[in-house]
Amino acid sequence: MIVTLIVILTAGGLIAGIGFGLRERSQPGTTTYLALLGALTILTVLTALPRLTLLSESSALEFLLAGWMCTSALWALFAFTYTGRGPAMTPQRSIGLLSIAVVTMVALLTLDMVGLSEELLALILAPLLVIVLSLAVFGVFLIARAGLIDDDLPTSQSVLLTGAGTGVILVFLTSNLGVVLTPAQAGTVTLGMLAATASLFLTAQFGYKLLQTGPSAGYLAREVVLDEMSDCVLLVDRQSRLIDANHAADDTFQLLRSNALGQTLSDVFGTTFETDQDLTTLSTRTGQREFEVTRSSLTNSAGEPVGDSIVLRDVTDRRTHEQRLAVLNRVLRHNLRNDLDAIRSFAEAIEAEPSSPEAVAFGERIEATATELFELGEMVARAERQLTRTALENEAIDIPHFVSELQSQLGGQYPDCTLSVTTPRPLSVRTDKQLLHTALLELVRNACEHTDAGSPAVDIAVTRTPDGVQISVADNGPGIPEQERAVLLAGEETPLRHGSGIGLWVVYWAVTRIGGTLSFSENTPRGSIVTITLSSNAGTAQSTT
Repeated sequence: MIVTLIVILTAGGLIAGIGFGLRERSQPGTTTYLALLGALTILTVLTALPRLTLLSESSALEFLLAGWMCTSALWALFAFTYTGRGPAMTPQRSIGLLSIAVVTMVALLTLDMVGLSEELLALILAPLLVIVLSLAVFGVFLIARAGLIDDDLPTSQSVLLTGAGTGVILVFLTSNLGVVLTPAQAGTVTLGMLAATASLFLTAQFGYKLLQTGPSAGYLAREVVLDEMSDCVLLVDRQSRLIDANHAADDTFQLLRSNALGQTLSDVFGTTFETDQDLTTLSTRTGQREFEVTRSSLTNSAGEPVGDSIVLRDVTDRRTHEQRLAVLNRVLRHNLRNDLDAIRSFAEAIEAEPSSPEAVAFGERIEATATELFELGEMVARAERQLTRTALENEAIDIPHFVSELQSQLGGQYPDCTLSVTTPRPLSVRTDKQLLHTALLELVRNACEHTDAGSPAVDIAVTRTPDGVQISVADNGPGIPEQERAVLLAGEETPLRHGSGIGLWVVYWAVTRIGGTLSFSENTPRGSIVTITLSSNAGTAQSTT
């Protein structure tokens, strides 16, 4: 009588749990949870069938063991989905997990019916039983961790679910007690375990709103926030060995693809990022980029240091934008003001003595200065169009053909300047064609226009390097003043130090944006050499054969 009452109360409670749970079926894990309650209901009813003389005690235990397969698989699937941990349970993986349980259950019943010995039966099904049991135990661990370690679940709710999951696993043991107890006694113990397990599940469902909230929200939120950050995040241990990185870092530095995990920061980046840094230059898959560095200590629950997190914020575009504002501000305040003052002075002189011999010269000076201002405005407009494009278009560029076209374009504009090209054939580089064209165009124009040589000459020399390609523009002019170089290499203008024009700034900005570097050297016997270096990350130099 007592056993029958326990069966009725347990099965009734489980059915009630299913009924009320249907209201929350849109919540993650609810469908699996309701299927789990349904499987427990079936197992509970199975324990009552021998008392109704509908099934023998030994057969009931065999069906209980077979049903445990599906019940344990459902528990593991619920734990994975509910916590958001473990393997990502796609529909295909869920079906695969349940298929293993169903196949094991059917094989168990079928092989038992054909009269295989228990030893041979255990040997055949042992691998599948181990898989199902291991997944169920892992599910218990995930639930316990969500509440006791990660604080994603209230402790009481975590304890209830951990106990319920453990009860699901113990059904396997109680249904096998027939070897030491009578089948009837084993069935009674199994019923008691099922009743206790059902009570824990239902208490969690009704007492702690199991289906309204889940720990996966907090866990997945942390994962999503980390991986959706545009900043690069590196995690290192106490020996500064890289142990993890978010998607942004992997995409920027190709860390996982280059097997960087486990290596020291010095080996991977050439620096240890020991302290916060205002600015550091690093090689990325798109070339050289500038980053701000923030390093923070990571501690465990006992407050002991276990490693560090390093946040790298790419500030290349921001720095370039700030530089453009500073340079344009200087142009407006200094160059534009001086040129307009000169135009006004010339105009006043012409107005005072319109018929004087100097009036014609003053008029020519006004025209020349106005033309320079117009060309300056055009240069600024061109630079803005190129440098403010939202996305680069990396493409394979045939360098010999590219520089030959540039030579033809500028040869007609500067007939007095000898333009020569030296480049290996074949050679291609992958980068943004428009920005590379802008940089080289400004360099050649600067060399042709700002020269005092009797026979101006400019040579464009392309060199293949182990790490990429170098494109040098050499002239025989007066050279680039040291102050101009210092301003560009420092990357900023100050009230006491600034360049005289914006042509070289346009070159610097264009090269920086395509991930290259700019360097200066003296030409022999006179003049200057400006070299654009593109690494294999920014633009891969390769043979086109």
